[in-house]
Amino acid sequence: MRDRPGSGTSALRLGVVGRASLALLVLVAGCGVDDTSTTSTSIETTTTVSELADPTEWLHLTLRYSPRHSLGKRRLDVVTTNEGPTEIMVTSIALRTDHFEELPPEIKTSQIQAGSTVAVKTDFGQIADCSSPGPFAASVVIELVVGASGPVQQVEIPVDAAPLDVIRTSDCNSLLLAEAADVSFGEDWTVDGTSVNTELVVSRVQSIETLTVASVRGMILFGMDTLTPTAGVVAVLGPDDDVVRIPVRLTLARCDVHAVSQAPDGYSFRVWVAVGESEPILTTVVAYDQLQAQLESLVLECLDAQPAG
Repeated sequence: MRDRPGSGTSALRLGVVGRASLALLVLVAGCGVDDTSTTSTSIETTTTVSELADPTEWLHLTLRYSPRHSLGKRRLDVVTTNEGPTEIMVTSIALRTDHFEELPPEIKTSQIQAGSTVAVKTDFGQIADCSSPGPFAASVVIELVVGASGPVQQVEIPVDAAPLDVIRTSDCNSLLLAEAADVSFGEDWTVDGTSVNTELVVSRVQSIETLTVASVRGMILFGMDTLTPTAGVVAVLGPDDDVVRIPVRLTLARCDVHAVSQAPDGYSFRVWVAVGESEPILTTVVAYDQLQAQLESLVLECLDAQPAG
């Protein structure tokens, strides 16, 4: 199971200067580069720094989160558009929200030309509190320099919190499941061609509610199927049951170079478990140690068998 998030509440709030246009852009990335840096020709102008309106009038921010490219990281993009007539440099950035624990500002040297959009990355903390119903607001605190020699300014700009709501829901679901059950692979397996037959072990932790394994699935390199036909659900762990063992088959699905290079989660598998009357919650089960070595061996054998060139 994944590590349990911590708890806490964020408190720091800086004064909001001016106003901001809000927009939401949530990207679920496929293969390719996650960062977006769109540049355009700088606007020709004679406007001096001192004549510029407040930064919140022409600096527009949206949040973008890519679960795949942020695998193992709590990091997102603050998509920053400079609609002013002068280049700026972002010197620090911090996310402020009650969704997650507060982190200190990150030092930056992000240059954004006039009329350009740049994705400025920032980390976000662990889940703060799953008991609060929300809704939660969010803002980004930015320190920036306007022009080549302007003073350092600090502004706080509200942003649409919808992407953070999605992350928080996922975090709280993961915490609920982690407190209820442990899901892992058994210690024994057999090899059958390009497949490995083993067990998925679901063990009760704290919850006394019924645990329902609703679905199992592989990811990019390997599929996962149950060996025993199921009707509707894969398995049920009743209130008086401590563990259920589910025979499964892990089958090599792809071994082309592109798939292998783009699969940091190649030895992870997906399992959906409902706690009581909840909707099924997704958890990721990782093949460790000797089982992972066995799966890696199947991939390498498949790669070696491919024709050269």
